[in-house]
Amino acid sequence: MEPVRVLEKRAGIVECEHRVRVAVWKDGALARSAGDTTAYAFLRSSAKPVQALASVLTGAADRFAMTDAELALACGSHGGESFHVGTAKGLLAKIGLTPEHLQCGAHPPVFEPAARALAASGTAPTALHNNCSGKHSAMLAACVAAGWDTATYLDPGHPLQQMNRANVAAFGGLAHGDVKVGVDGCSAPVFAVPLASSARIFANVTNRNSGAGLSEPQRVAARRVCAALRAHPEMIGGTKRCDTDVIRITEGRVISKVGAEGLWCAGVEGANLGVAVKCEDGTATAPYWVGLTVLRTLGVFSDAEWNQLAPHRDLVRRNHRKTDVGICEIDPPGALG
Repeated sequence: MEPVRVLEKRAGIVECEHRVRVAVWKDGALARSAGDTTAYAFLRSSAKPVQALASVLTGAADRFAMTDAELALACGSHGGESFHVGTAKGLLAKIGLTPEHLQCGAHPPVFEPAARALAASGTAPTALHNNCSGKHSAMLAACVAAGWDTATYLDPGHPLQQMNRANVAAFGGLAHGDVKVGVDGCSAPVFAVPLASSARIFANVTNRNSGAGLSEPQRVAARRVCAALRAHPEMIGGTKRCDTDVIRITEGRVISKVGAEGLWCAGVEGANLGVAVKCEDGTATAPYWVGLTVLRTLGVFSDAEWNQLAPHRDLVRRNHRKTDVGICEIDPPGALG
């Protein structure tokens, strides 16, 4: 099947077109697809729930009594709201390190009100405001617990990053060497896998008890990470963020995680079902529209949940005065339904 098309129309004229590849992994096999699902895509931040497993597998979560909020933040691309920044700072204090040990770099908060408040205070953003500070704090916690060097924790050859790569391979049903490695925006190693494997990763992470090739410790770690996200969905994104709202509205039955450059993945708890969508031109919103629609056609969302998710699947285009000026259409309309 050809990729799903998202057509942006203004005055009835197609202004631009986004091509979106889709992979649906169900009950141990590729169940539905659009576009080439064997083509590689960088997981980017969609890898964070798998990267968070290291905190459990190294014993860091128990040794440092990591809270569910801290473990959930390890999965997050957070908005830099005060509770995000405070949680990352608190975890670093627990492990005896400071924000200066974070190697993710600094940028203003993604959540605009938080960015405005920080600017108004005359305070410069720090690494704690980086949307990946939770992931990096948890990586450092794993290193301290395992006795690994913290200065080189982002080196692809570091034991932590080798563990992360091995976990991506195991949950994606791949050989270690089939997981390709690049450098992410936060300077951590970033993993590329076939799109079908991305869907398989989320099916396995959320499936509780099964998954070919997974060890019992890996399954236990995945259950713990998903439970943390279920308890604290605000940590994976924040106010008005799609991933947070999907987890909150479904009460953790659906775990979703956006990645940069048009990738979005989701898994359904205990259903052995994972979905991965990749917009070929990197547009950020098109994957939400298509991914949510795919889950709807699969019967994942109830009518009430679907209605609550309206802000994240709104296909109306508006200008700066909030005037309706166009609409987006998904072709085919049912998106694999």
